[in-house]
Amino acid sequence: MSVWIVRDPLFGDGGKAKIVDLLTDSGEVGAVARYQGGANAGHTMVVDGKKIIAHAIPSGVVRAQERPLMSVMGRGMVVSLPDVFREIGELEAQGIKVTPEILMMSEGMQLTLPYQRALENARETGKDSMATTGRAISQTYAFAALYQGIRAGDVRDLDYVRKRIQTPLSYANAIITQVFGGKPVTEEEVMAEVEAYRDQLMPFLGNEILFLNRLLGEGHVVLCEGAQSMMLDKDVGIYPNSTSSNPLPGAIQAGCGIDPRHITRDILVVKAYISR
Repeated sequence: MSVWIVRDPLFGDGGKAKIVDLLTDSGEVGAVARYQGGANAGHTMVVDGKKIIAHAIPSGVVRAQERPLMSVMGRGMVVSLPDVFREIGELEAQGIKVTPEILMMSEGMQLTLPYQRALENARETGKDSMATTGRAISQTYAFAALYQGIRAGDVRDLDYVRKRIQTPLSYANAIITQVFGGKPVTEEEVMAEVEAYRDQLMPFLGNEILFLNRLLGEGHVVLCEGAQSMMLDKDVGIYPNSTSSNPLPGAIQAGCGIDPRHITRDILVVKAYISR
């Protein structure tokens, strides 16, 4: 059972996606898995002279056009449905077909919803701005830690989603209006977004823990693609000027259900100089 991990020990932007793309050109790799972060990543590849940028989607979708290879978005990720399906559309416009046959989205992923984006935007326009990407990554992780998150698999039952958003929506609106003086988000806005993307999302949903461990048991390599970097890790990085997830190797256990003891290659990608 062999797991490879590609990560950055510094501040990111070192070229991880290029290395992932190079490694997946090998027939050994059966899946490329993201295990943390979200669309705040920017993974750039140049394939046959064409520049391709992935954000939430693992870089493996490019080589999957040539041979059997699954890309997996693990439950340690957070995902905005409008963003991820916009990204799929952009990839397909470049000739990269993204279907459930080559991409699995964990039913355990936390969804970024309109009230989390509104809360992030309110903070970023105030004196406490963290200069984030504005994608509400930190807000989504925060609500998950408060037991108020909505998981991708929850969209199977819209009544359950409507019930589950009551408390976090009230909580977010109280901060948006009373702390930042912003406009509240309505329940119908939230449900409209979920309902708009539900049918697109459903075919991609799966249990990545079972899938990836089965692949490993069959002798395939699983390549874990880190996003951000060690120095941006929320616990061992330069907190509070960090990301809101754990890019380190041990995070693959919670992020996609793989035992870190199976890691046989830990590949560090570094820049020739630090630009941060």
